[in-house]
Amino acid sequence: MEFIKWAKQNGAIVASLSWNKPDHVFKALDTFGISDLFDYHATEYTDEKDRRLLELLRRLSTNGIKIPICNVLYVDDRDIHIEDIRKNVGDVLFIHIWNKISDFSEARKVIKDKLL
Repeated sequence: MEFIKWAKQNGAIVASLSWNKPDHVFKALDTFGISDLFDYHATEYTDEKDRRLLELLRRLSTNGIKIPICNVLYVDDRDIHIEDIRKNVGDVLFIHIWNKISDFSEARKVIKDKLL
């Protein structure tokens, strides 16, 4: 939660790209009282995170929010989607949390160095 709050305080638009059943995700977010931390949800029970990210970026662009691909941050605990995201969306900054990046303070440092 603190990481998401920090990101938003630094101008980030925060979206979920969860590969789960939406009703389960929204119930969990509501249970933990954190659903309001997210600006957008691109949650579907499909592994097509690249397609959902493209749709989200198009939606934002339609609303006048144009984000260069080099400013898109993708955080995941698995790297199985990053190849498709980079191929179909572009060279986003990927934080492989709990693997290459051990905690959110380290993630903040990477973001400060590469995006801020």
